[in-house]
Amino acid sequence: MTKLYSIKANSNRQSNMELLRIVAMFLVLIVHADFAAIGHPTYEETVNETVVTLWRYIFEALAIVCVNVFVLLSGWFGIRPSTKGFSKFIFQVFFFSLGLYLFGWAMGWNELTWNGWIETFTFSSPLYWFIVSYIGLYILSPVLNAYIEKAKTNELGWLLVFFYIFQTLYGCLLGDEFTIFKNGYSTLSFVGLYLLAQYVRRAQPKWSQLNKMYDMVIYLIISIFIALIGFFGTYYKIDGLNTQLLAYSDPIVVMSSVYLLLFFTKINIQSNVINFISASSFAVFLLHLNPNFYFKAFKEPIQWMDATYPPLQLLGILTIFLIAIFILSIILDQIRIVLWNAISLLNNKQK
Repeated sequence: MTKLYSIKANSNRQSNMELLRIVAMFLVLIVHADFAAIGHPTYEETVNETVVTLWRYIFEALAIVCVNVFVLLSGWFGIRPSTKGFSKFIFQVFFFSLGLYLFGWAMGWNELTWNGWIETFTFSSPLYWFIVSYIGLYILSPVLNAYIEKAKTNELGWLLVFFYIFQTLYGCLLGDEFTIFKNGYSTLSFVGLYLLAQYVRRAQPKWSQLNKMYDMVIYLIISIFIALIGFFGTYYKIDGLNTQLLAYSDPIVVMSSVYLLLFFTKINIQSNVINFISASSFAVFLLHLNPNFYFKAFKEPIQWMDATYPPLQLLGILTIFLIAIFILSIILDQIRIVLWNAISLLNNKQK
């Protein structure tokens, strides 16, 4: 989610891809505001509030590509590990982790405990699962890059075919008892996405060379298909269907993620504003999913809104709330940037 890579062919940041990073982060907010905060729709809701519930499924299906898109972006450009890049990433995570732990204590939301300090310094909260999985991908990236450089295109293609057959079987169809994939929450799933993005950029298969509007239409059609299946799965009480259908490891979700990525690769745009916002977009994740912020300042307010306002008003108010969280994250991250620049300057002077 953060800038841990360098772009080989172009040192300038590509605003079309930075815009995708911003969009993907807002989709993360939607995922966590919809089913995660408000709750998964029930059978009774599908019967008594059919239209509203169907729209909730559509929003969830459109947004569920969020995490896959972030990893695909890393694969598209390729991670180039460096001490400076990794240190910058860890400092950003630590800035929010420690800052929000102390903020939560000051607000009376949590106590300062030994386990709390450990969770703060190791980023081991289940809500921060992405950080741990991404660090695993970062560590493995030199091996992946070496393989990509030496492997023939068709070899990489066949590897991906077998990988996604394997993941679909043991990471989706057979449920989460096979924890090697964890429904897409694992480093192993990230490896597959990383290689997939590299393959698409390198091989440029025919299915990736459609007009950008076809890419968007495919993304929308897949999302609506997922939403309809999920809705009727709840309506007909098919146990477990929605869990796997909306998993990051679901091959349909992966396909949808790829086509959203392809759409943005074909947009020609350059904007300093987009680049500025994108540079701090990871802060949105670090703020709203921090365990010392998420429950009291994100989930509970959204649940209150859901219980207070009718659907149309809720949609408007919730949109404003999510935009406010996004803006607050960007503002707070500017403090982190100032501190990091000061530390970097001091370190350079010492050298």
